Amino acid sequence: MARNNHLITRDIRVGKNAAEEDEDLLYECFVGNTALNEVLDVSTNASILSGRTGSGKSAIIQYVTRNKNAAFVSPSEMAMTHIANSDVLRFLHDIGADLNLFFQAVWKHALLVEFIRLRYKIRDEQQSRNWFLVILDRVKGDRSKARAIEYLREYAGSLWIEMDENVRQFTQTYEKRFLAELGVDISKFASKAGYGANLSNQNKSEYIARVRKIMNSEQLQDLSRVISLLAERTDNDNYYILVDHLDERWIDDSLKYRMINSLVEALTKFRTIRNLKVIVALRSDVIERSIQENADSGFQREKFRDYVVAIEWDEKKLKELIDKRIGLTFRRKYSPQRQVLFEDIFADKVRGQMPYDYILDRTLLRPRDLISFVNECFKAADNKSSISPSDVYTAEVSYSQFRYEALVDEWRVAFPSLAAALEILRAKEISFKLSGLDESEVDNIALEAVGQGKTATDPLTRSAAAHCDAYTDHSRKQFIRTVAAVLYRVGAVGLKLSPDEPVMYSHRGRAIIGVQEVGEGTGVRVVKMLHSYFRINEKPRVKARA
Repeated sequence: MARNNHLITRDIRVGKNAAEEDEDLLYECFVGNTALNEVLDVSTNASILSGRTGSGKSAIIQYVTRNKNAAFVSPSEMAMTHIANSDVLRFLHDIGADLNLFFQAVWKHALLVEFIRLRYKIRDEQQSRNWFLVILDRVKGDRSKARAIEYLREYAGSLWIEMDENVRQFTQTYEKRFLAELGVDISKFASKAGYGANLSNQNKSEYIARVRKIMNSEQLQDLSRVISLLAERTDNDNYYILVDHLDERWIDDSLKYRMINSLVEALTKFRTIRNLKVIVALRSDVIERSIQENADSGFQREKFRDYVVAIEWDEKKLKELIDKRIGLTFRRKYSPQRQVLFEDIFADKVRGQMPYDYILDRTLLRPRDLISFVNECFKAADNKSSISPSDVYTAEVSYSQFRYEALVDEWRVAFPSLAAALEILRAKEISFKLSGLDESEVDNIALEAVGQGKTATDPLTRSAAAHCDAYTDHSRKQFIRTVAAVLYRVGAVGLKLSPDEPVMYSHRGRAIIGVQEVGEGTGVRVVKMLHSYFRINEKPRVKARA
């Protein structure tokens, strides 16, 4: 039985949804994992912290920022609006010029400046110039370093200024070079929307060739030379540059995913600095959208895979985390000497399960899910001394709705029509086969998906549109297979591909199952997190005897 004698009140919280708002508990209750150890190891390529919303990416970023030699970089502080609003860059984008090398250069410059400031503790202009003089003295007479030195000389007086001003200066420098090479006055066309796109193919090709000349020039290669120069001299300390908030709206979507992919490309260049690790936090859905948006540029999933470390949690680590948070919360509210654990406030059994197991079964093994469910339990048990099974059931209703809404929001970028596809689960049994789905229901969901996706080009919306155009048995089956693969990807269902295989879940094993692997006989199992919201029938139907 529960042993806690303290009163539970609805205002008790063991955490908040966003790590940025959860500092009160984050640091004292931090629980490390293998992903943290991997990204802190400067000898490995593991640089991209990948995980679902609520898996702890930002928590790790904040922890490293506070406890290590680290600098934090947010794209919203990098003058990206200047890039988005640049008439020159908009013109180049309109004519189809490949700006990936330029975007890589922007990232390399920003990260390079941040590393110099961090490593050499540069805080003002005088320190910036003094550092340059020291570097100049060290390489005196070495002609192979001349280009790198010239690059540093150009920016030596501004290493100490804010990131946004540094990026703005760098971008303006290249805007001038683009204009000089193109030989046109872009400002004349600034008010003519889409002017670049309306140029003749011959004119476009000529301009693109001139732009490529600058992209492949010695000037952009100088960045790599500076990185190599700094890599020659390292000390015994490790340094970390942390990039987060890439999922937020920091630049127009037409450029955002190209900028993200350019950042991934730029990461490889910094591996030569042996005591530096650039760590990037990226949501799984943002990685998915980045790959979709850049398929035409040859950017492949493997480029992410080489640097990604997935954040994974197990039952033991999550139990440690929730015990720490419950313990600290109750010590602060009641007595510093009181030790309260999960088992002290929850009743022994919930539908035959230990309460922790019952709650964990209704998560995707993420801290945010567990914290959210426990918070709802506290709310349901207001003014009680323990949390009963009925309190857990009450909490599950609101929790399941919140998780559904969060799931749709989390994947809205990658799959805009996800909400429509999820309706295929409504009032189903906990397990069902794709072959048993009602055709008219599938057709209606396809129509709704097209309406929600509008002009989207994601696989789900494309498949729905293809079925709405054809309305054939083949197009319907293809749409059903696509829905199943997407619902598996986002964590809404598990799939049983054949009678001899176990049910697989994306949060416990394979992250992706291809559409081609899904067949009519594929079994679907709805995750328990969504049972309440979709009114899933948890008791299998008993077939009547003939």
